[in-house]
Amino acid sequence: MHTIFKLALAPPLMCIGLMMLPFVFFFSPTIVAAVGIVYFRPDLVFRLYTRFKMWHIGFRSKSVTVSKYTFSFAVRGKPDPSRPSMLFLHGFSAAQDMWWPFVQNLPSDWHIVAVDMPGHGKTTRKMNDSFSLPAQAARMRQFTQAVGLRKKPFHLVGISMGGGVAGVYAAKYSEDLAKLTMFCPAGINSKIPSEFELAVSDGRLSNGLLPENEEEYVKMVPYLMYEVPKVPSLYWKGMRLLRKNNNAFYKKVMSDLMAPNSKDSLRANMSSITVPTLVLWGQHDNLLHPSGARVLKEGIPNSQVHVLERCGHSLHMERPFKTSKLLRTFAEEENAN
Repeated sequence: MHTIFKLALAPPLMCIGLMMLPFVFFFSPTIVAAVGIVYFRPDLVFRLYTRFKMWHIGFRSKSVTVSKYTFSFAVRGKPDPSRPSMLFLHGFSAAQDMWWPFVQNLPSDWHIVAVDMPGHGKTTRKMNDSFSLPAQAARMRQFTQAVGLRKKPFHLVGISMGGGVAGVYAAKYSEDLAKLTMFCPAGINSKIPSEFELAVSDGRLSNGLLPENEEEYVKMVPYLMYEVPKVPSLYWKGMRLLRKNNNAFYKKVMSDLMAPNSKDSLRANMSSITVPTLVLWGQHDNLLHPSGARVLKEGIPNSQVHVLERCGHSLHMERPFKTSKLLRTFAEEENAN
């Protein structure tokens, strides 16, 4: 497993202990409390670590209110007339912090924005709204206007659900964009069922992407990654605690994503994508079948498509150096438009 992926998982459960070692003999009550937090509330350690990671790699947290949504987002760098700004969209049930281990490989002077999409992270949640890919794309366009990204064409990057939103955004609002990058995007109703879809249909994954206990997390992860890292059991406890109050919302989002007007919306609209496009997909993606890469290659005229070996659905973490190199090369190319 790549070092950076291990670093993305291990520190939340290790850093507290390492930082507190010098104080063991002098502040033992503090140590007992710290150990108690790690054991009983590992989710709090995760939150502290991701905040520290955001700050460490140079991002600063901001918020903006648009209509009925207050968006939480983070920014690094300043707009540069010589290159497009970049907006990163995360995947289903994730948040902006999923990008921190990846974007640290990109130049620190690039202007990068990472946002919590509606209902995710710290952005406002509206259970009665639609979370289909087209609806989310329209909502993200309101966000880009509010934060000034549309002052000049920008580079939109998305993964999985966020990749599908990015692709539909590019198809419907191409005038906003300079470039588009999609990592294993949703929105393609593949004729070939993925291993995940087969596991859900035959009962091996009864709750799909909505695990309700540690055991279900362990069963789900192999469908998200080519190689599953060995992590302490507390990691899965922390993940469960992070999500325990969110599953009703995630079920709503999943239902909207799988609705007829959403499930195949990227494929249905891909011919309208006119900006230079980069598509990255893991050869061993068990969640969204990698045949989607071929669909996009044939359907988007100005596109580059790379299918990465030894990689599953989480390619930004499984192959971070390769994916960041491909993204950087693509971002630095002169636009064909």
